[in-house]
Amino acid sequence: MNEIIGKCRELYNNSDFARESFALCEALSYLAEWQGVEFDPIILPALTPVQRERVLEALEKAVNGYPLQYIVGKARFYKSDFTVREGVLIPRRDSETLVEEAVKRIPQNSHFLDLCTGSGCLGISVLLERPDTTATLVDISDTALEAAEENARALGVLDRCRLLKFDLLSRPISELPSHSALIMNPPYLTSLEMTQIPKNVAYEPSLALDGGEDGLMFYRLFEGHTGLMLFEIGSSQADGLKRIYPNSETVYDLCRNPRVVVIF
Repeated sequence: MNEIIGKCRELYNNSDFARESFALCEALSYLAEWQGVEFDPIILPALTPVQRERVLEALEKAVNGYPLQYIVGKARFYKSDFTVREGVLIPRRDSETLVEEAVKRIPQNSHFLDLCTGSGCLGISVLLERPDTTATLVDISDTALEAAEENARALGVLDRCRLLKFDLLSRPISELPSHSALIMNPPYLTSLEMTQIPKNVAYEPSLALDGGEDGLMFYRLFEGHTGLMLFEIGSSQADGLKRIYPNSETVYDLCRNPRVVVIF
C-alpha cells in the first residue's frame, strides 16, 4: 500500500498542473474504478501488479495534462456516465445548468434539437428526464456522432433520438429538422482564449472550442430564428448575447456566473 500510494503522491506533488487542476484522491478513485476496484487506501493493494502499473502509467499521463476522462473512456455528467474519446468534447458540470433549464422549459410531447451535441450528454440527459420528448442530436464530427450513438444506446434512449451530421456554418438553419425547441452548447472560446487554454483542454477538439474572434460566431447564426432556444454561454458572454437577443433571459449557475441564455 505504502509503495503505490507513495509513488502516486510523488507524481502528483511534482506537477504544478496536477495540484492546480484535480485532487489526487479523486483521480485515484477514477483510475481504480477503471481497473474494476472501488477506491480506498486499504483496498488499493487488491490491484494486481499489472493493474497497479496501469494506474501509475495513467496517473503519470494525467499529471502531465492528458485528460483522465480520455484515459478511462468515460465522463460523469448530470446523473449518468458518458463514453468519451479523443475527438469528443469532455462533458463539464457547468453544462448541467442547461440540462436543468431544458427539462423545465421544453414543451410537453415535443421534439427538440441538440446542436453541437458532442458526446450527446445534453440531449440524452434531457431525454432521460423527459420521457415524453424525442430529439435529433446534431454535430459535424463523425467521431462525436459515433460517441453520441453509443451513449444513447447504452442509456436506453436510442429509439427516441436521431443522429444527424450537419455543418451549421455552411448550411442554412432552415434545413434543420422540424422542432419545438433547440438546445446548444456551441464552441464559444474567443480567438485570444484559444491561445491561452490549459494544456489538458488542448487535447480536446478545437472544432468544439473555437467560437471565432469574439466567441459569438455560432450564436449569431440563429438571429431571426423563431421558437424556444437555450444556449450555454461562457461566463463573460452575457452582455454579448444580450446585444444579439435583447429579449432573452439569462440564467445563472450555482457559482452565480451567467451560464444559459433562453430565447423565446
